[in-house]
Amino acid sequence: MCGHTDSQTDGFCLNTEDETEDDDEFFDAPDEGPSEEADCARQQRLPWNQPEGRLKPCGSLRLLETGERLYIPVTQDVAPMTEDRLQEQSEVLVSLGTDSEGCQLRARNDGRVTHIRHGGAANPGSTLGDFVRWYSPRDWIQEESDDSGKSGALSARMQIADNLWLEAWSGSKPVPARRQRRLFDETREAERLFHQLATLRPAQLVQMLSPMIYHAAIYRLVEELEPVDLPAIGQQLEEAVRRLHSAAKADWDDKAYDGVGQLIATCEHYVLRRRSLALKLDGVPEKDKFVQLLIGGVEADQRLPPPASKEYILRVPCRRPGAASRPLPQRLHCRVSEDTFRLSASLSQDSVFS
Repeated sequence: MCGHTDSQTDGFCLNTEDETEDDDEFFDAPDEGPSEEADCARQQRLPWNQPEGRLKPCGSLRLLETGERLYIPVTQDVAPMTEDRLQEQSEVLVSLGTDSEGCQLRARNDGRVTHIRHGGAANPGSTLGDFVRWYSPRDWIQEESDDSGKSGALSARMQIADNLWLEAWSGSKPVPARRQRRLFDETREAERLFHQLATLRPAQLVQMLSPMIYHAAIYRLVEELEPVDLPAIGQQLEEAVRRLHSAAKADWDDKAYDGVGQLIATCEHYVLRRRSLALKLDGVPEKDKFVQLLIGGVEADQRLPPPASKEYILRVPCRRPGAASRPLPQRLHCRVSEDTFRLSASLSQDSVFS
């Protein structure tokens, strides 16, 4: 049994225009290769009923009425689509409602009609059952002893009167992929994108750039990390990546990025503190271990080396030169080392009431 695969089918594309043979732009599909059986079948058909757009035989399946080989048609590739475009089309489909007309419009734009046109062009004289055996094999119920599949029948949902599949099959003309309008028009999509960028507000632009900005911040932070940092902030970085992945799918909700920014700030603060301490304690034995103890809040005074010098700083507000003067800052600095004693003062006075 031959099934329908993504590599041979077109994607979801909202298109309310009729795909006729008069369209200016068509999908460039390769021609099918010749075969002896196909040549014989071509000679028996009228010129306007020749098969077009065949990719390869669909296993050993044969058409239910004519007995000819069933072929998989050449189909257009999935059209690339951004998240905002997907969301836009989802909103349009939801707005169609649940009545019969809305269901028909949805069926028309889910790729079903396009596939039916492909299958009809590749297999002249085929029926809905032939199409179902290729496109949706689970909707074809057949006897296990029959490998050809000709003794089977459509599933229950396919036999409902006036169902969408039957209506699409009866209302579609066989048109090969190379004669259909392209599902993805890069020129039109580029013009639409440029118009969207030209009309964006600054706040909307920042929202769209938020995933890339936070991703760049995490990437830069990882570049600055050292192996000694991973035990302390490795889990926080993983949590930031997980939240960023979830926030990027949160329908442009800027509040979803608050937790990501806080985690990145915490990790950056840790890295800066460790670097600052490592620079100040350069030359201390077992410096890295000592820095980790300081950052972790563990008492480590007994490990301190003897000081090279001591500094004392006294800062006080004082009224100078008189009691009616405003209180101004005064600073006294004292530095004592093994062979040096230095004392300096920075004094200020009120020049208005002096």
